Amino acid sequence: MAEVTVLRRLLIGVSVGGVLVFTSCSSAGTTTASQPRGIADGTAPRPGSHLASDPGAALEKLLGFRAKNQYGMVWDRLLPQQQGLVSKQAYEGCAVKVPTGYELAKVTVKEIHDERIDVPGTSLTLPSKAVTTEQVTKINGRSTMETVTEHLIEADGRWRWIMTKTELATCTPAT
Repeated sequence: MAEVTVLRRLLIGVSVGGVLVFTSCSSAGTTTASQPRGIADGTAPRPGSHLASDPGAALEKLLGFRAKNQYGMVWDRLLPQQQGLVSKQAYEGCAVKVPTGYELAKVTVKEIHDERIDVPGTSLTLPSKAVTTEQVTKINGRSTMETVTEHLIEADGRWRWIMTKTELATCTPAT
C-alpha cells in the first residue's frame, strides 16, 4: 500500500507540473470528441472552424510531452491568456519534472463532456471539454492505473490546457 501511495503522489506531482485541471467531472451531457464547441472568448465556434485533432487525442499528446519532460512543448499548448501570466522560461523552471524510470505506458480516453470552467488567474469562465482518461504508468517496471479528468479549451484552432491556481502560484513571482 505504501508504494501505491507514493506512486499516486508522484502522479499528482507530475500532473501539477503541467496538467490542466484535476477534478471530478459532473456535467450535463456527453459529447463525442469530434464535436468541439466554444472558443476562448466564450462565444460559439467560428463557422467553418476545424480543430487539428479531437480533445482526447490532444490530451494524449500533451501527456506524452509531460512524460518526456518536454515542458516547452507543454507551455506552447497552454491557454494564451495564461501564457500572458507565466513566461515559457518560468514555466519550464517551475514544472514538476518526471523522475528517471517513469513511463507513461498507456492512455485510454474514457469519456468527454462539455463543461464550463473558471480559468485561474483570469476573470474568464469558458466552455471546455472535460476529458476523462485512464492512465497506466510505470516506475521502474511497476504499473499503476489512475482515472483522471482534465479540461481542454479551444483557442486559436487548437485544444489548450489550463494551469491550476496552485500551478500559477508556484510559477508566478510574488507581488
